[in-house]
Amino acid sequence: MARWRESSGCIVIGAKLQGASLQEAELQWALLIRAQLQGASLRGAKLEGASLEEANLQGANLAPKRLPNVAELHGASLAGAQLQGASFSDSLLDQVDMRFAKVWRTSFRGNYFRAAVLEDGLDDSAASKDEFAALLADLSEVVPEG
Repeated sequence: MARWRESSGCIVIGAKLQGASLQEAELQWALLIRAQLQGASLRGAKLEGASLEEANLQGANLAPKRLPNVAELHGASLAGAQLQGASFSDSLLDQVDMRFAKVWRTSFRGNYFRAAVLEDGLDDSAASKDEFAALLADLSEVVPEG
C-alpha cells in the first residue's frame, strides 16, 4: 500500500493511487488533478490550497483518525471530482470548491464549515444499478479488505 507523507506544492496528474494510505499527509498546494483515489484513506490529511479537480475519490475516507485530527481542506478544489461514497465526516471544509462534483452517498456528517463552500452544480443523483455495481467491483479489486 502506497504511503505519502509530505508533498507541499507537487504536481501529480492522473496518478493511480487507489487504496493508498495518505493518512496525515501534508499535501498543501499539491495538484492531484484527475488522480485515481478510489478507496484511499486521507484521514487527517492537510489539503490547504490543494487541487483535486476531476479526481476520483469514490469510497475514499477523509474522516478523522481521531479527533481533533481531522482532514483539513482549506481553499481546496474538488471541482468536478467523483466523490460518490466518500466520507468527509468530521472534516474541516474551509472555502472548498466543489462545483459540479458528484456527491451521491457522500457523507458530510459532523463537518466543520468555517467559510463558504462553493457547491454550484453538485450532482447528488443516484448512480444507475450498473454504475453502482461497477463501482463496487472496482473498489473490491482496489481495496480487497473492504
